[in-house]
Order: sequence, then structure tokens, then C-alpha cells
Amino acid sequence: MTSDENFAAAKEHRAWFFRGQIKKDTDPSTIQKYIRGMIPEIKFLETTKLPVNGINSAFKLGTDFELREKNFSKNFWPRGVIIRGFNFNSNSSKPNKNFRPSRPSATQT
Repeated sequence: MTSDENFAAAKEHRAWFFRGQIKKDTDPSTIQKYIRGMIPEIKFLETTKLPVNGINSAFKLGTDFELREKNFSKNFWPRGVIIRGFNFNSNSSKPNKNFRPSRPSATQT
């Protein structure tokens, strides 16, 4: 076996977020259309609607890692949308409340 046979590129990094307090009847395609309109250069976008007990919707959102800061831009999401890092270690798919973005505020009010 040559050294070239064990050589492979590393997986691309992705940024994963929790989005909450979104209208109940919102579907993943609506979220994707909104994001693609705001970030036309996006290459990777995955949106999954999460099960919730309340009256609003919540989503797991994956994007290109290099675009993660745009997701925390103060004017990116509509007012009132909760924005947090996604916690993959949670059995119940709850957001990671300990996540702190580099932006001053992770929640739009």
C-alpha cells in the first residue's frame, strides 16, 4: 500500500444552529428560501423541523462553517427568533444553552 492510498481530504466543517420561536406552520423549505435569499453564496444548507410541545416551531439548521457569523448578525433573522448553537449530545434535540457566539447577542428581541 502506498502513502497515497491512505490520503484523503478532511470533511468540510459545518456550523449547526437551533432556531426557535418560529411560527408553527413554517416548513423547512420556507426557512431555506429565506436563507438563500439572504446569503446567495451559501453552498451547504440543511434544515430539519424539530418536534416541539409548545405553540411555535423549532429547527435544526446546518450551514457552511465560514458563514456562521452571518447567522448571528443582528439583522439576519426576524425579530423574536431564538438563535443558539445546536447540541448534538442531547437526547431530546434541545438547544445548547451554554453556546456563546462571538456576537454580543444570540437572541433577537
